[in-house]
Amino acid sequence: MGHCNVKDVFKLESVVEGMKISDKSDFSCDVCTMGKMTQSFSRQSDLRASKPLELVHCDLCGPIQPVAKDDP
Repeated sequence: MGHCNVKDVFKLESVVEGMKISDKSDFSCDVCTMGKMTQSFSRQSDLRASKPLELVHCDLCGPIQPVAKDDP
């Protein structure tokens, strides 16, 4: 899901017992670089329904207890 930035990792060395960082040279993380990239594309918009009930969106969940926060 992710990791700390480099400066925070270096700070951990003084807090975590037995943690030794052998190479403190500057490095880059390929995953971080790719995560910051933006993707521009042009896609066609989805088709719209042309008559009632041709396209239905709904949430499927329940029944949920309690119904409300203050419901016993």
